[in-house]
Amino acid sequence: MAGHRRRAGRPLLDQQREQRRLARLADRLDTARTHSERVAAACDYLRGGLKHADPAVAERVTTEVVDYLTAAGKRAFASRRKKGAAS
Repeated sequence: MAGHRRRAGRPLLDQQREQRRLARLADRLDTARTHSERVAAACDYLRGGLKHADPAVAERVTTEVVDYLTAAGKRAFASRRKKGAAS
C-alpha cells in the first residue's frame, strides 16, 4: 500500500509539520537579538506558509502584509526624521 502509515492517536504529518514550524518560529523569535532578526523570522514563517496556501488566500494575505509592512516602514522612517529634527 502506498503512503505513510501513522499510529492511532498520533497527529497527521501536516499537523506535525505545522507544529515544528511554529516551534521553529518561537525559537527564532526568542533568540533574535535585533528587531530586524525578529521581522526576518516572521517573514520566513510567512513565506513558508504562502508556498502551501491556496492561491487566492496567498494573494489576499500577500496584499495585506505588503500594505502593512509598507505603512510600518513609513512610520519607522518618519520617527527617525522626527527624532533628527528635535535634536
